[in-house]
Amino acid sequence: MSYIQLDNLTVEYNIIKRKRKNTDESPSKKIALNNINLSLENGDFIAIMGKSGCGKTTLLNVIGTLLKPSAGDFYYNDILVNNLNEKALSDYRNSEVGFVVQHYALVDDMTVYDNIALPLSFRHISKKEIKERVSSLLNKLDISDKALNYPFELSGGEKQRVAIARALINNPSLILADEPTGALDEATGKEVMNLLKSLNKKGITIILATHDSDVASYANKILRMRDGSFI
Repeated sequence: MSYIQLDNLTVEYNIIKRKRKNTDESPSKKIALNNINLSLENGDFIAIMGKSGCGKTTLLNVIGTLLKPSAGDFYYNDILVNNLNEKALSDYRNSEVGFVVQHYALVDDMTVYDNIALPLSFRHISKKEIKERVSSLLNKLDISDKALNYPFELSGGEKQRVAIARALINNPSLILADEPTGALDEATGKEVMNLLKSLNKKGITIILATHDSDVASYANKILRMRDGSFI
């Protein structure tokens, strides 16, 4: 079985419509993902392309276990993720997955150092090891001079580097990147994508959601989505 395998994965939402007078309208359903099948090997770099609302983010949220599928199976390293309890799902998110999103999701009143160290605060790790890990990533991503700055003092590219450092702090095997260049100018976007490409060359699996064909070109494989399905 593959490193990541999705079998007939479906996600449905209930849509509650405002009732008109003298009507008894039942909730309708929106299908966000429709029988998705996908197999990924360790070290893959795939881009999922499609317009806003096609299901890209929903798919990443399922793989990141932020959202449970309505039907179908999700396997990770031969483990059926559907059957994991909340503690096991939390352990999976904290140890295996790094998230990178379009608008950085940094904590405004925390320094760069503390933003990067944040995921480690949920684990029993010594302050010495936290300092070593954070310092190493600050150096690798060329933002060591920003350690004591706050997010509002950073450029867009610097913020995304901090977000990537935070995603890497737990040494994940998988990075889920949702429109990681969407808030950046073209030159800075290329810097971020080159960084993700270099991480992939070191063995980290990357699943990237984007609507931009230039961004998708950094991946080794491109999948296209429309209305919750691959096309």
